[in-house]
Amino acid sequence: MADPVWTQANIVKLKKAIASGTLQVRHGDEQVTFRSLSEMREILAMLEDEVDDTAGKTPVKAIRFQTSKGFC
Repeated sequence: MADPVWTQANIVKLKKAIASGTLQVRHGDEQVTFRSLSEMREILAMLEDEVDDTAGKTPVKAIRFQTSKGFC
């Protein structure tokens, strides 16, 4: 299995956005806008599963999100 591009920091940022009710998450100079809180929760579950599955492995430092407007 390939190393994930997700980190615990991504999970924390997404959880904060969900808790605040915003549909946007900023990572560095890039911003991702989600369609709904439901979509954010689905992505959060996916990120948590991937990070849990790779515990103890060195995470990849790059992250890319695909949105309806292309890659961020």
